[in-house]
Amino acid sequence: MSEVKSTTNHYIEYARELNVGNLSKFALAVCIVCLLILTDTSGPSPLVKYNHIFNSDNISIVFFITFLCIWIIFKIFQDSIKIQRVTVWAAIIFAYLFSDALSYLGLSSSGGITAMAVAHLMIAFLFVERLKYQLLLIIANGVFFFFATNIGEIAPNVFVIALLSVMFMSAIVSYTMDIQRQNVFYAQQKIANQVEELNRALDVKSVFFGHMSHELRTPLNAIIGFSDMLKTMDDKTLTREKVHEYAEYMNSGGNYLLSLVNDILDQNKLEAGGIAVSIERVDVCELLQNYVDELNPISMDKQQQVNLHFDDEALLFDTGQRLFKQIIYNLLSNAQKYTPEKGIIDLSAKRVAENIEISIQDNGKGISSEIIQKINKTSIPVKTHFISKAEGTGFGLIIVQQLIDRLNAKIVVCSEQGKGTTFKMHFPIINEM
Repeated sequence: MSEVKSTTNHYIEYARELNVGNLSKFALAVCIVCLLILTDTSGPSPLVKYNHIFNSDNISIVFFITFLCIWIIFKIFQDSIKIQRVTVWAAIIFAYLFSDALSYLGLSSSGGITAMAVAHLMIAFLFVERLKYQLLLIIANGVFFFFATNIGEIAPNVFVIALLSVMFMSAIVSYTMDIQRQNVFYAQQKIANQVEELNRALDVKSVFFGHMSHELRTPLNAIIGFSDMLKTMDDKTLTREKVHEYAEYMNSGGNYLLSLVNDILDQNKLEAGGIAVSIERVDVCELLQNYVDELNPISMDKQQQVNLHFDDEALLFDTGQRLFKQIIYNLLSNAQKYTPEKGIIDLSAKRVAENIEISIQDNGKGISSEIIQKINKTSIPVKTHFISKAEGTGFGLIIVQQLIDRLNAKIVVCSEQGKGTTFKMHFPIINEM
């Protein structure tokens, strides 16, 4: 119901814009017609009652001034919607009166109501107002003209058929034009909605692939790092235990890559723009230790110190383990990337009320307030692909924000450029997803 009302309001706004576009030209056109009538030097017609007052010269002057004032008011108050609407209705009413006056002069001189026919058709073509009010105005003007001519002692049989014909044709044209304008408007709306849906679909796919490309880098870097370490080790340090340990890390990273590739190949997930969440019981302390070990080659390469702090030996809660890993991986890899050589990264976990609080703190270059605002405002991945190709724009952190939302968790970012960044996440212990 609200959607229909909103569409109707949009159509009214569309009609108003059409009126605004036509009113200025119409008012000037009527002013020109009045000036042309003034060039007639025949003077007042003796056939018209009260011709010393009611004649073509006086009518032209009065309506020239009237429509000139309408044009000036429209130009001065063109930013006021209410005044625009009142001005449009005033222009329509005065145009009917102008045509009535000219038609009365025509009938008094054994002519016809051509002026009325022209005015009615011009108004039907140029102005889009609410149809029922416009039809009522056509009928009211016809009734007014009929009684006005009777007072002026013009016999009805001279013009009544022509008057009814003008009213009927004007109503038909008004109705037809209203239907056509509505068809055009709703066709434009339909096209606009389809374009919006297409753009949204493209956005979802772009974000998904941007998401995946970002996620692939971290485990690949870890795998390459461990393999490089195996290649560069000499025979004395290359023990069976080391090979087994590094092989475990590489296997873990490979399995993680495989799960990401499966998401790319899954068309249902791609079209939905989301990833299914599989809830399972996890030990936070054990997982965080594994993640730090897997990313150890990057820390060793930059001689960074990663410290783990746990209040308890085991912190258990239910969550989506793979999404949880993506979150920690992203934040840890960002901390490693933007922390200088020999820098310090602190990773802690503790129980706070009904939540598990995980904190990642570094002494890197920090994050700009602009990127923090992007993270806090990004609840849906509509436009994030526009920044996915730039380095250091916070795309990985926007992904983290989206994953945090999927796990019903919260994240708070505190950062000062040049002094470091702290991420605090609160994961609910009892997860109701």
